[in-house]
Amino acid sequence: MSCYSERLSDNRRQARALPTAAIDPHRSDRVALSKSIVHIQGLVPFSKGGNRLCFVHPDSADTCLKVDQANRTPAMKRQRKGILGRLRSLQHYDENLQEYRALRTLHRHYPESLTRHLPRTFGLVETDQGPAHSMELIRDGDGLISETLERYLWANGMDELLAQALAEFKADWLQSSPPSRDLLPHNLLLQKQGDKSTVVLVDGYGRHGGWRLPYVLRRRRVLDKLRKFDERINIVLQRKHAGENPKERIRHLQRDQ
Repeated sequence: MSCYSERLSDNRRQARALPTAAIDPHRSDRVALSKSIVHIQGLVPFSKGGNRLCFVHPDSADTCLKVDQANRTPAMKRQRKGILGRLRSLQHYDENLQEYRALRTLHRHYPESLTRHLPRTFGLVETDQGPAHSMELIRDGDGLISETLERYLWANGMDELLAQALAEFKADWLQSSPPSRDLLPHNLLLQKQGDKSTVVLVDGYGRHGGWRLPYVLRRRRVLDKLRKFDERINIVLQRKHAGENPKERIRHLQRDQ
């Protein structure tokens, strides 16, 4: 589940600041933590997913720090597995590491028509709450953190702004056919900038080696994922029109950060 599934907007217009880049994602395949510790203890996460907490970087309003929840560290996830699962390395269960590698690969091997739908990665950093993945924080033109598609659908339905953004996203995604997990409405954001909007995937990239699969196979998989994505959007709209309550993940919003 994405950290943005419980998106917490920021009412303040903070000045843009340079992100703290621990690692140049185009420099090396080696992964190491930054030696500088980012202090986030006492900060309130702007969002919470199934495994991680998301913080605004204290020195950069446009940088998100994803940190494992205390009970969802790689070691604890491996410990819950069976005998075969426990034989895997900790890196296999390190969501931040896998996400960093996947994003780095996507930005290296795919065109701008695809990467405009992805946040930038700034590498792995150490915080006083554990390792974190430092990545671009997606904001609207007014400075607020962008909404998930799920939340936007509940508030506005399928309006022209979203329909156009979705059509562009699906066309670009199919053309490049990148590897990914299932496309879930709470893992994608609608970034609004004036009369222009862009759909951005902020979680669920899969593992970084998937781009090596033959294009025909990748395209077939993407077609299936896009079909299921449309079905999930229709389910949200059906529940909205039926007067049902939205999922709890879109209710936990704080707009005072």
